[in-house]
Amino acid sequence: MVDINNSIYCPLCGTLTKDYRIWVKTDVGNILRCKICDLGFLDIKDSKLAINKNELYNARTYYKLIDGLQQYLHGRYKKQLKVIKKYTISDAKILDIGCSIGLFLKTASSYGFIPFGYDINKINLIKAEKLFGINVVNDNYLEEETYDLFFDVITIWDVLEHMADPITFLSKLLFKLKSGGLLVVQCPNMDSYEFLRFGRHWNWLIPGDHLLFYTIKTLNHVLVKTGFKPILIKPISEGYAFSNALLSIDKKDPTLIFNRILVKILKRVKIKFNNKGIHVPVEKLIGVYGKILQYIKHTGKNSNLILIIAQKP
Repeated sequence: MVDINNSIYCPLCGTLTKDYRIWVKTDVGNILRCKICDLGFLDIKDSKLAINKNELYNARTYYKLIDGLQQYLHGRYKKQLKVIKKYTISDAKILDIGCSIGLFLKTASSYGFIPFGYDINKINLIKAEKLFGINVVNDNYLEEETYDLFFDVITIWDVLEHMADPITFLSKLLFKLKSGGLLVVQCPNMDSYEFLRFGRHWNWLIPGDHLLFYTIKTLNHVLVKTGFKPILIKPISEGYAFSNALLSIDKKDPTLIFNRILVKILKRVKIKFNNKGIHVPVEKLIGVYGKILQYIKHTGKNSNLILIIAQKP
């Protein structure tokens, strides 16, 4: 929170600063941007408005969403793992932090990785272990010597933006990797065309659930400051997310109106075919449509996600 002297603590600079500006105004609080390092962070005005993560990730709708997206996610994970495989050994021990029910690790197993998973939601961990045989690590994994210099790869997909203190977290994580081990980080890109267009309505913003807001510059800075050496920086465009972002914006724009009508038709088609026992890959179709829109709307502009692979020296 901003104190009575109009100072606020910047997690990246590590100091109290008055050198900030309001980046985005939201119902939960203002997203501030440090003028020194450019990191964005949420100044929550009312903790009651912040999202309860336990309720969010235990909700029936959350599991229903995952179930509906399994095929889409499997395709996404295969692409991610093909990139990771270029930089690591065979039979690598991989830890996925924020593993949910273990779908990414299930796919990783098929690529020869030895899977370990952690999630704040214990129901997720039970499912991951029971359904896919994932090796589950406990809440104290950052403190346990058992995992020191243990992992070849650690992945944190869309997790770092949830953490109020990434510096402490990543500094501890460094000691869990073997020398030459990889850290793979993905998070939303605040320099993206989509944020510039949708602002507070951007569906990757999620203030209250997300606490920090990165650009390529600031994410790279965080990794270097905690001892990692970035070896690959890759902007990622999520077509499915882009379609959903367009769907959520209520403006009288021909593209947005057509998008809403098209997606509603596709979802109704899916329900009708599902009732007949026929699977229609609606999410994949929406993703392809989103990719086409991205190509038309912001070719050459910044993508909605950042992927960085960094190495422990």
